Amino acid sequence: MIISSWRSLEEYNEWVQPIHVRKSLFRSHTSSTLIEQITDLNESAGQFRHAIDELTALGYVGYTRLHEPEEDRVDSDFATAWAICSELCLLGEEILMHSRALARSDDAADFLHGRQFLDTWKESTDRAGRDRWINKFLTASHSLYAAYHNGVHSPKTFILDELDSDFPTALKRDFITAQDQFSVGLEEQGFLSTGRGLEGILRAFAAKKRILIQNKSGTRPACEASLHDLVEALSHARWRKDKSPVLHARINKLLHYIRASRNAAAHPATETLDENWKELAVVAASNANKLWKSAQQRYAGLVETKIAL
Repeated sequence: MIISSWRSLEEYNEWVQPIHVRKSLFRSHTSSTLIEQITDLNESAGQFRHAIDELTALGYVGYTRLHEPEEDRVDSDFATAWAICSELCLLGEEILMHSRALARSDDAADFLHGRQFLDTWKESTDRAGRDRWINKFLTASHSLYAAYHNGVHSPKTFILDELDSDFPTALKRDFITAQDQFSVGLEEQGFLSTGRGLEGILRAFAAKKRILIQNKSGTRPACEASLHDLVEALSHARWRKDKSPVLHARINKLLHYIRASRNAAAHPATETLDENWKELAVVAASNANKLWKSAQQRYAGLVETKIAL
């Protein structure tokens, strides 16, 4: 997940303590569309990578300097290096403006720590000390870029990893959508899509087993009932083989908790909900996979398919 929004400018200022990014730029960023934010992040990261290459071209490699400039070029070379480091500071702050998660990582911490000495070394006459700082800052910049690159090109498929390879494509769509939403920082929306995928599995299971719900209103297919009644019906249904419930008590409580969390996320709130959406999504996907797998077992019949609620 490389795109992840800050809750406020104050939170960004607290974590990043920006030198270059001002309120107007942050406000402009937050008013941009998601595709604009992704494009801007990609451009800032590309320029960041180019600045790293420029610093390397001056001989800095992160632990030493490969070649010293001629005496009459020492000051001008350092001025160039300092300007590149200043640009790295700006671009790094822009990258972190797009990614709250990245800003809270160890890679960002090293970069932000090194950045604070930029002005200190500008006026220094200690050539060896200046070179050490530049190399250290270059190493931190490399680490920050690597973390960005890995976040974009090696995203964790933590939701899809919960599903077996033969999981039906038609039932996987909501989980794929959820994975995409999590990858760009839409965590609540990703959880909602995962919940939708789980509900789809529950309804598909009920339809496959032809489970009916019987109450004072009559009899109707469980797959058409409310999610609450559907979960209850599956909790009362028992496997013919060992008489165990389709949904054990723990899973029943978990599903109702997920349902309640999904309902809370689906409605507007005056305050930000601080749920661990990723963890809930993983649990939902894992249980969806287990339930579907159990439905595919040969001779996996039920004691009865008409459930009284």
